[in-house]
Amino acid sequence: WENLMAGMKIAYEREMWAEVLGYSEALTEAWFARGRYTEARQGYEWAVAAAETTDAPLQQANALLHWGRACLEQGDNTEARNLFHRCLHLYQNQNELMGLAWCQVWLAHSLLEGITSRDDIAAVIRLLQSSESLFQQLQNERGEAEAIQGQARAYYFMADYAKARVSAKQALEKQRLCQDKRGELVTLRLLSQIALVPESRDWQLSATCRWQALALSEALQDQGEIAVSLGMVAEIHLRQDNLDEAMIALTKSLAILQRIGAQRNIA
Repeated sequence: WENLMAGMKIAYEREMWAEVLGYSEALTEAWFARGRYTEARQGYEWAVAAAETTDAPLQQANALLHWGRACLEQGDNTEARNLFHRCLHLYQNQNELMGLAWCQVWLAHSLLEGITSRDDIAAVIRLLQSSESLFQQLQNERGEAEAIQGQARAYYFMADYAKARVSAKQALEKQRLCQDKRGELVTLRLLSQIALVPESRDWQLSATCRWQALALSEALQDQGEIAVSLGMVAEIHLRQDNLDEAMIALTKSLAILQRIGAQRNIA
């Protein structure tokens, strides 16, 4: 990682803008899968500068989108929202509908982290429904499922648990059909929480979702998701009075979270 970042820094300092953009595009999947969010944020900052200098608005928007995602993963919601708004403006100016739909989804995720009023949550749901409609027009099933999963999360925050469960199951079905493993594991974690609300508590469903999410995160080698899934599996061990297993899972989870700098999950 040190060599890759050093190479990207040299390219940035020497104003080799095409190489800077090439680094950011090539490293995106690895940065997120390995939880290298600090490096990602620096890399996308350089990529945005490179795109601005070379008058490449779509590449600038793409870099802003991923920069915002990395901020969101580290719990920096204010910075994430600022970046998503900049990104949204560029996609709108370029009439780039696919980018616009994804940006609205991630903006909605960032907004949900800091609001509590039903009116504000309802506004987020409308934003996600707009994205869902765009993805349907573009025939992008993965994006459509992501927008529906976001709505499920918003309904959960609104305490409309019946709609949350329906939307989560709908998203999960679509994600499995289009083999979106990363989306599937996030939805599984959400469904595991929805299953425990007092109105319709189903501990068996919740436990099944948690074990499936851990297996998926390990198969994908996604460090952030492994850490979160381990924390949720620890609760299963606690409910079964397996204190040693719970402590092992929590210790592993905390070690990963500290390494990747995921402050919102450490707390």
